[in-house]
Amino acid sequence: MTMECRAAPVFALVFVAATSTLAAARVQPEWPTNVRANSSAGVTTDVPAPVSPASVSPAPASGPDASDDPRLNFTPDEQWTLRVEPSVWFVSPGGDLILPGGSGGGPTQIDRVEISDLNIDTPRLSPYGKLHLRTGNFQLGLMGFSYSIDRDATMPRDVVLGDVRANAGDVLRTGLDYASFEAEGLYRIIDRPIGFLSDGRRTLMSSVDLLAGIRVHDVAFEVDRVRGTATGPSSASADEIFVEPIVGVRGELEFDETFNVHVQLSAGYWPTEQEVLSWDVSAGFAYRPVPNLGVQIGYRQLAFRLESGEGAERFNYRGSLAGLYFGLFLRF
Repeated sequence: MTMECRAAPVFALVFVAATSTLAAARVQPEWPTNVRANSSAGVTTDVPAPVSPASVSPAPASGPDASDDPRLNFTPDEQWTLRVEPSVWFVSPGGDLILPGGSGGGPTQIDRVEISDLNIDTPRLSPYGKLHLRTGNFQLGLMGFSYSIDRDATMPRDVVLGDVRANAGDVLRTGLDYASFEAEGLYRIIDRPIGFLSDGRRTLMSSVDLLAGIRVHDVAFEVDRVRGTATGPSSASADEIFVEPIVGVRGELEFDETFNVHVQLSAGYWPTEQEVLSWDVSAGFAYRPVPNLGVQIGYRQLAFRLESGEGAERFNYRGSLAGLYFGLFLRF
């Protein structure tokens, strides 16, 4: 059930009732003309007798009923609206990694290696986009991004990454391709105007949405020993896809129908052979100089644990991607 807040109409009705009561209390007494008294000059005059104020009906207030004010009786727009948000995300990965190995003559002891030791934690501008379709309190959303990097790193110590052994001083070339896609449905539980300008525009609007959907992680690593003294296999790789259900909440504040501040939190978990746990936090600011076009900037962090396989065939990536995003949004 929609939990819509309608505080403003209640206050308006209380105000009207209080005004009517005060008006009744301030009515001057009226006197009937059939009561007569003598004045000091001996002239007989009509002296009205007092009448109880309760018997006087206050005049009806002029103007429309406050409960009919469309600003206070706000209802969501039932028409379909489409919002597209093309953006870029200045994002860098972090965390640590275990690649599957133990085959092809490689080592059986696998190490957990820091992403920073592989020199692939460099921020990159990456494509990032959203699409929203809304009617009334319901919204459907799609979101996706991708990140790719390929860099060399000199190992600070002896490591074993999958089938690849590297001694301290050996050079490993590591490639990472990571993409994430989300499909979500949102339901608005609060949609409340708080204040208005003299021309009827809302000065402040608050809203809260609950969301549920799925998140897909597509991650691939490739490691090659390009120089060094270590022997054995010189390459290792992993290519994994993880899918999980997610739930979350989104809140927005809109100022003067021009500025917007929003925060979104979501988390997911799926305990299967392709086990995944993730949480996503984003906060942003948007400026809309015209009704259907605006710019936005914000910060997002997606943290996760991706795991599959057992023993020497185990893949595990405990990491995150975080950074600033900025772009446009267009509404149709």
